[in-house]
This record gives sequence, C-alpha cells and structure tokens, in this order.
Amino acid sequence: MFRTIFTLSALAAGLLSSSAMAAPTEDIAPRSARAANAGGVLVVQNGDFDVYYDARGNRVIVDAETGQVLAIQPPQTRFDRRALRRERLRNLG
Repeated sequence: MFRTIFTLSALAAGLLSSSAMAAPTEDIAPRSARAANAGGVLVVQNGDFDVYYDARGNRVIVDAETGQVLAIQPPQTRFDRRALRRERLRNLG
C-alpha cells in the first residue's frame, strides 16, 4: 500500500514539474502584424464577428464592428467544394 502511494505521488510530482520545463524560454513579445493586401485572407479573432441564420437556413457571418456581411454560406453546401467553386465563378462574373 505504501509503495502504491509513493509511486503515485512521485508520478504526480513528475507530471507537475514537467509542465515547468515546457514553459517558453524565448522572447514572448508580441509579433508585429502585417497588413493584409486586397487579395489576402482576412482572419478574424474570437468575438470580432457575429453569426446569424436567415429564414432559408443560410449562415450569415457579419463583422461586429462595422456591420459588414463577410460571408453567406448555404446550409448543405458549406463544405461542398463543387458548390463553393460554382459560387466563386458566379461572383467573379
């Protein structure tokens, strides 16, 4: 019984000390963000956008600050590559 308690406590101490070894040792200063060009990908952070569903079931993603609609995604074609390609071609003209 004593051996089990000793083994488990040693294991717990080892796990707790290993998290300190995994701490970053390099400079953790924030990296400068580059401005995205017109054709670049826009990445939004958590809370910067709102997601709504319209009457047809489309998912509408809206910028929380400006109110601009970022994307409209149909319900069944969100991950369908062919439908996304057709929509992209339709938007391009």
